Formats: sequence, structure tokens, C-alpha cells
Amino acid sequence: MKASYLTPWAGETTRTSPYTLVKIFTDEGITGIGGQVPGYGIELKTMIDEVVKPFLLNEIVDPFFIGRFSEMVRWWRHRIGPRACCVEVALWDIVGKAANQPIYKLFGARQDRVKVYASTIEVKTPEERAKDAVTWLENGFQEIKLKLNNPAPEKDLEVVRTVRDAVGDEMEIICDAFQAWRTTPPFWSLRRAKQMAKELEKMEVAWLEEPLGRNDLDGLSELASGVDIPIAGGEIEFGLRRFKELMDRGCYDIVQPCATWAGGLQETRKIATIAEAANKRCIPCCWGVGLTLPTDLQLIGSIPCDHVEFGYDPPSYTPEFRDCILKEPLLPRGGYIEIPRGPGLGVELNEEMVAKFCVA
Repeated sequence: MKASYLTPWAGETTRTSPYTLVKIFTDEGITGIGGQVPGYGIELKTMIDEVVKPFLLNEIVDPFFIGRFSEMVRWWRHRIGPRACCVEVALWDIVGKAANQPIYKLFGARQDRVKVYASTIEVKTPEERAKDAVTWLENGFQEIKLKLNNPAPEKDLEVVRTVRDAVGDEMEIICDAFQAWRTTPPFWSLRRAKQMAKELEKMEVAWLEEPLGRNDLDGLSELASGVDIPIAGGEIEFGLRRFKELMDRGCYDIVQPCATWAGGLQETRKIATIAEAANKRCIPCCWGVGLTLPTDLQLIGSIPCDHVEFGYDPPSYTPEFRDCILKEPLLPRGGYIEIPRGPGLGVELNEEMVAKFCVA
């Protein structure tokens, strides 16, 4: 799938969004679908063919035995790990379709809609971003997430301050430092993270996301305990035990597992449960194309979660682009989005578009 936007993590124009789509066929005519971001492509296909497919056909057979599959994924985390989440999601899609219920109701529904925040991706000037925020506020968005990506901290603060001046207290602002990936500079130090956190507190930013490298547990713990603004993270972490360690160490006030990365729907629900027990908020990361948003929405419908990430940065990153392999794009109304209520994931694929973009 193609779009064109200047990304904060690469500092260059991104023109493709790789995505891996999985289908599981049953002897009763039900087809389960799941998807994976980032798109591992042929590597993921090979792993599924050689490891996952034989396990499903020889050891599980019954697609309802998702618990056994999840244990296998967790056990083989270094070889399979996040890459098998899409298969687990497809199994849940089968179960939902067999029961003729959306997944969130099978889990025990808690809510059927959730507030969205417009999650930006492009590099823009303070004035451009402020204009966007005002327009989106007028269109019903009540929250916006800004990427902090400038080498000079004061330039990042200028973007946030300009947006705050433009929207006043009518719009909640979230900031993402994007440090977990550690792919390209700027790289934040603990000192810079503390300074930025204190300045963002003054502008009443709702939370600061991924302010340090994902393995700097000592730094994250010191930061979270030393500032008032909530510290969030965990979007590329995998597994229940890892999230328990992060919470035990006090690294995050808000944990952000992605169901298609953290271990699948069942594992991520367990993460949400231990977050609730630890008095931490769980707000899943939902950035990505294809089935990413509908998958996380099914999770969110069954857990205590008051926000959902909604990738939005027109004209390049729109629901029509993100959801192009779906028959209907998922759209918010009045600042909220409904949990898809069809069976399974609650959405249907646009097979013509799938065929158009398919490369293997």
C-alpha cells in the first residue's frame, strides 16, 4: 500500500506501508483473517509455513484451542514472538464467526465505543500543525498526538506551544518522543527527557510517550517517578512477563501494548489485567494499516480503556488509505469510534484491493 509522507523516525519520505495478511481456512467453510505490521513479507510467510502451520494442523487441529497456541508463541518468543500474533488473531476471527459474535463480546463486553485521538505522523512546522489541530477540532476530534522529532528541544516545544495556543483547553494534547525504536537521531538522554517532561507539564500535555530507549529501564523508572506528567510506552514490547517487569519496575504509568505485536489478543488482555491490578492505564498502540485498528478495537471493547489511537494526518495518511483493504473504512463520529459489531473482527476484506497489493 502506498502513500507519501515525511516520517519523524527516518527523516525522509515514506512511500510504502508493508503489511502481511494471513488467512486460515477451516473444513466448515469459515475463513479467519489476521494481519501484521510491520510487514515481514516472505520471512513471515516462510516462518508460518515451516513452524506455525504444522503446529496448527498436527498439534491443535481445533481452532478454538487458542490458549495452547498462545503458549507455543510465548515459549518460542525468540524465534516466533510478535511475528505469530497475526495467526492468533485469525484464530479468534474464526471463533467469533463460528459463534456469530464480535470478539469483544466473547471476551465479555465492557464498552461498544471509545474516544479517539488523532495520531499524527508527518514532520510539519508549528504553524501547519496548529492549523491542522484547529481544523480537526472543528471536525470533532477532541485529542491530538504530536510527534517530537527535532534535534533542538526548543523546536519541539514550539510545536506543542503553538498548538496549545491555537486550541486552548478545548483539545487534549499527547506527545510522542518515539525513542523506543532508536533507529535515527535525535536520541534523548535522561536529562533531556526530564527537562521536556517538566516543560510539557506546564502546557498540560496528557502524557509523554516513549521518551527513552525501550531497554533503559533504570532511566524510565527514574523519569516516571520524578515527574508529574504520565509516562507511556510499550508499543514494541512482547509478552506478559516483559510487561509485568516494566510495571514492577515503575517504568510506565500507561502501558501501550499492540495486540498484533505484544502476543495476540489473549496475551494482550492478560497484560491489560495486570495493568489494572497495578493501577496502571492500558491504552493500546493502534498505529498501522489493514486489520491493526479493528483488531485493537476488539480488545479495547473488553478492557478498561478510555482512548484509542486513530492514525490521521491528511492528505497522506487518511482512513481511506489505512483501511483500503477493508470494504468500509472505520470512521469516528463526535470524537468516538464504535467497536466493529460484525462476527469475529467485525470487518470484511475488500478482496479486489487485496489482490491489487498482494506480492506473494
